[in-house]
Amino acid sequence: MEKFGLLMDLGKVRMSADPRLVTFTRRNRARLVFCNGGITDANFSNQSRILKPGDELGVRVFRQVVPGKTTAEERLEFCRRLEGNVFVGAQGVLPIFQQKRDKLPKGLRYNSFDNKECLWKDSSGCYGMPSLVALSRGGFNFDISCFENPLDDRDAFFSFRVLSV
Repeated sequence: MEKFGLLMDLGKVRMSADPRLVTFTRRNRARLVFCNGGITDANFSNQSRILKPGDELGVRVFRQVVPGKTTAEERLEFCRRLEGNVFVGAQGVLPIFQQKRDKLPKGLRYNSFDNKECLWKDSSGCYGMPSLVALSRGGFNFDISCFENPLDDRDAFFSFRVLSV
C-alpha cells in the first residue's frame, strides 16, 4: 500500500530573474509571518538541481494518506520513483510562494526535499529541510524542519519536475 497520495497539482511555476534566497527573504519579509534565519544562500548552496532564472517547473503536492508517522527518507524514496522528479531544496519554495501560495490549503507544512547530503547541517547536527508553512489563521512561515524528525499527515511535500531549461 502506498503511503502518499496526490493532494494537488499546482501546475507550472517559473524561477524569477534573481533566484537567490537572500533576495527572496529581503523582498518578502513583510509577507512572511516568520522567516528562519538559517535559510541563507550559504547554508543551502549544495542542492541537487540548481535552478536558474527562467527555469520552468511542474509542481505537485503530495500528502501522507496512512495513519501514524513516516520519515523524510520514505518521502524522498517516494519522490525518487516519480518520473522526472528533481530535488531543488530551498530554491523550490521561492516560485511557489511568489506564484501559487494562495492555492495551498492552510494548516499544512510543505517540505521541499533534497537528498540528505545536500541539506544544511545545523550546530545541533540536524539536517535542515526547507519548508513553507501555510498557517491556519492565514499567512506563511519560511522555516526549516529537521530531516531526522518523524512526519505525519500535517506535513505535505512538493514534487518538482523541470519543464524547460
